[in-house]
Amino acid sequence: MSNPADLVWINMIDGDYFWKGKITGFRIGENDDLPNNDKANFYLRNPRDAIYDTGTSLLYLPQNIDEIVAERLLRSVSVTQESGLTLVPCSPSTPYESFWLRTGDEYWMEIPPETYIMDIGESVCVYGITTTSSDYFLLGDVFLRNYYSIHDDDNGLIGLAPHANSVATPLAIGPLGPYEYFDAFDWTRQEKITFYLFIGKWVGIGYGGLGALLVLLRFTGGFDFLVKMNQKWQEFTNGSLFRWFGLLFNIFT
Repeated sequence: MSNPADLVWINMIDGDYFWKGKITGFRIGENDDLPNNDKANFYLRNPRDAIYDTGTSLLYLPQNIDEIVAERLLRSVSVTQESGLTLVPCSPSTPYESFWLRTGDEYWMEIPPETYIMDIGESVCVYGITTTSSDYFLLGDVFLRNYYSIHDDDNGLIGLAPHANSVATPLAIGPLGPYEYFDAFDWTRQEKITFYLFIGKWVGIGYGGLGALLVLLRFTGGFDFLVKMNQKWQEFTNGSLFRWFGLLFNIFT
């Protein structure tokens, strides 16, 4: 590591198979505001899990978070997709910004463009931040190669400090700054479609069940039974059974 005094210990989740911590926010760049008055800071109402994984090459973000990050980090460059990779210019006219993650311990961890923009030759680079269909962060080599890391299994801690050749800044606790809330239920378009289809399915089942009940009542004399019950209720209470049912429904709903 470049400076032992920069070593910071991050708490992991007890008893988990993976080296897993929490992410409570993320940030794009150094300034609080981006072009078009877009916010740079986001606070997660519901902290997400983050797996520190030396066996993963890229940095994976939950899909709805990845959409926001990619839109802001790549806003000034042309992007192409090839073989599942995102290809971008290596040296755009507007320099790439650093990307930051905020741990459950409130430390900021920097992922500079020197590590998430990977040169593959012929002035073509791969954008090393991508999406996962899961709701957790997967911090692979794009993140880890910025830091000297120590895994303390006995105490459930990971120690991180920039290594001698890293351009990342040391981890530090700091305020989030002006921020937008990022809600776990701020779904992607696909997630919304899936949810609406699910609701539609059960609404359809409900209406189908009601229709079946009405048919059953019609052909088993159930309606005649209800009419007779209503007449008896009117005689007993001088009111309508159906009105009383309506009153109870309004009270309890």
